[in-house]
Amino acid sequence: MTLLLALACTTDGTTDFTGGDFQLTTTAVSDYCYDGAMVTIFLPEGDGTTNDWANATTLPGTDELPSTYTIQLQAPFSDMEVTMEAGADGSSMHVHDASQEGVLINEAWDDCYADLSFSADITIVDADNVTAFVDVTTSNAVGDSCEAMMDDATECTVELDLTGVRL
Repeated sequence: MTLLLALACTTDGTTDFTGGDFQLTTTAVSDYCYDGAMVTIFLPEGDGTTNDWANATTLPGTDELPSTYTIQLQAPFSDMEVTMEAGADGSSMHVHDASQEGVLINEAWDDCYADLSFSADITIVDADNVTAFVDVTTSNAVGDSCEAMMDDATECTVELDLTGVRL
């Protein structure tokens, strides 16, 4: 283990992370405004379960940052352009203000669509593992069922906890 940590760090203390494809898994969802609808999207089997993302997610290496590229997301989302930047501490990466427009919040409420903005803080655990905390902020929600689920909020943030393992 010590050898892995030594190989993962450069002499200036920053992480020398090699990019690649990762299996991301949602481990927790905190939905404070959509009456659990976003939990259903990210954890289809419900709270207390985990859910592997349908598509592998490419993470760039630290020597490639900043990097702008497209990630493939599963329904109800579409492919999304992200800009990954290095964290100040050298062992993290960040995405700010990636977005999707007109996303169906939940199939059970087929008239609720919202624009989404994504921000992610990704921590490099080691050469093959990451953790991430993602804020999904909704805005411009339209549809009668949106109004019922949002408790009169016009903007709301849903929090996701993720793990990632190199494929």
